[in-house]
Amino acid sequence: MAKYRRAATMDVLSQDRKFHLFENERLAIKQHSIRCFYLPTANTNRWISLCHIVSRYEKIMEFARTKPAPFIYEMKNNRQFYSVKLP
Repeated sequence: MAKYRRAATMDVLSQDRKFHLFENERLAIKQHSIRCFYLPTANTNRWISLCHIVSRYEKIMEFARTKPAPFIYEMKNNRQFYSVKLP
C-alpha cells in the first residue's frame, strides 16, 4: 500500500528582496509553496540580522502556521510585516 505524504513547505529568511521580481523565482515560490520573509538588514552584519530574526520569531512562526503558502512578507525596521504581492 502506497503512503501519501503532504509536500513539505519551506520557510525562507532572506536579505535578497528580489524573489518576487523574476518570473523563474516567482514560479519556484509558488510551485514549492515557499513561505518567505525578507529581512530589513541587507547592508548590516550577521549579528544585526540575527537580532531582527530573534525579536520577530514569534510573529514569523505565527504567520508560518496560520497564513496559507506561498507568500512573501517584508519585515521593516519598524517591526511591521508587509505582504508582497506575487503576480
